[in-house]
Amino acid sequence: MLENKEAILALLDDSFKKGEFPLLDNGNFDFAKGKLSVFVEGDNWLLTFQLFGLSKLGPAIDFHALGNQLTNHEAGFLVDEPFMFLGEKGNILELEDVETGFTKNPFSVVLREKVFHFFIEQEVQANINAENEWITCLRQMSKNHLFLDTLWLTKHEQLQTAGLPSMYDQLYTTETWIHPETEKDLPSLSPFFQSIAEAICRKQATYLADHADGNTEWSMWTYTDSVHYF
Repeated sequence: MLENKEAILALLDDSFKKGEFPLLDNGNFDFAKGKLSVFVEGDNWLLTFQLFGLSKLGPAIDFHALGNQLTNHEAGFLVDEPFMFLGEKGNILELEDVETGFTKNPFSVVLREKVFHFFIEQEVQANINAENEWITCLRQMSKNHLFLDTLWLTKHEQLQTAGLPSMYDQLYTTETWIHPETEKDLPSLSPFFQSIAEAICRKQATYLADHADGNTEWSMWTYTDSVHYF
């Protein structure tokens, strides 16, 4: 039988207290979009977070995994340069070759051999400056659902990154949830994470409550923007 609900929540709380649980107000990472997934395999479970945004190295996916079979119960990895910009002639551009002001014109990126075209609307451009251009660009790109679906790490990639076998089944995934906002918001006190623990124990996603009013929209976290990349 899978671990009981209390044991799962205790592991999440322990990770949170150690600073291993990802936070959206990270001073080293400006948040654009996120994805949470739950996996189970026999008596084992895995909770993953993929945070898309701007790191000090440029656009990236900040990947975090928590689970009972992981070393120290957690794993983390920064996927930098998850996509590449294309030049006017279709050539691949290095990030350092993307010039300030690039969002004034349509631009294209290549991701998993697929090309995506973007155009930043005039009302958004009006508020862009050298300091916020990159994170504004990523947030506008994240509105493209096909781009996002292609961007996110697959089930196999997540398990591989966490160092786990591929036999795990995906129980649940979402881009909208209630994430801890302060150091006092232990996962065990959150109805959402309580429902995750319940769903894991019973191997039934139906125990997960609907959280359409989550706090994982980037507009709620702009006040924490602090990464300088330009």
